[in-house]
Amino acid sequence: MNQEGVSATSLAASSVAMSAPNCRLLIDTSGEQMLLGMIHEGNLVFAEHMDGHRQIEAINLQVQSLLKGFDLEVSAISSIGVVVGPGSMAGLRVGVTFAKALSYALGCGITPLLSHEVIASIFADGSDPVVVLRRVRKQEAFGAICTKGSMGLTTISGPTVLGPNELEAWLSRSKLLTSSILVVSDRAPEKVLEGVHGLKVVDYHLPSMLVETCESMSYLMDGGTENARETGYADVAIAYVRGADTRVSYQRLNSSGDLEWVKD
Repeated sequence: MNQEGVSATSLAASSVAMSAPNCRLLIDTSGEQMLLGMIHEGNLVFAEHMDGHRQIEAINLQVQSLLKGFDLEVSAISSIGVVVGPGSMAGLRVGVTFAKALSYALGCGITPLLSHEVIASIFADGSDPVVVLRRVRKQEAFGAICTKGSMGLTTISGPTVLGPNELEAWLSRSKLLTSSILVVSDRAPEKVLEGVHGLKVVDYHLPSMLVETCESMSYLMDGGTENARETGYADVAIAYVRGADTRVSYQRLNSSGDLEWVKD
């Protein structure tokens, strides 16, 4: 264990063919595990996954450790990609707040990414639809449907929250044949999947798919979806889905001059 509390084995490196301007930081705190990745001159390093309970303690130290892997200073970061939801509200606040603060301090661009599109992009093959289901709580899941074409990835339905026995009706309303659908499950509850026959279900497991997830985030940042556009820190907000209602959470200065979270 070094002075920063990050083990020497917490970094893994992989040479990947990705185009990234100078030094790109990738942040995803929407799930149970945190993802931090960095791309510099076509090479990727990423931090060992860490559960959500320690994200707020670890994120700054691990970004410093990533920079050391390239022998860079924090000023070298030229762009940031951050997942803004849907996902864990507590986790999203950590990642989005950190990304916005860093973007402000460095004066660099920031690209908001949707968690279901990051996952769908890994599995999408041709124009066949991909359904992403992510656990919300014991008997509910976030659901979204994406397709990938010549113009990149598109979300054609969702995100929404699905409970027991709601998946089949939602797919039917989307006019999709179950035989042509690939379902990607991120710990989706069995109760959500019950009763729908003919689905091909594969699992998304972040700890074993760190490289693929970083590649997907970088692809989306490079124009792989219409929903990802580089912007200024002030225009980045959390996309939080609750039931049939989509609410946006953001920060603003209150009358005392302090930052506060607001939901619309």
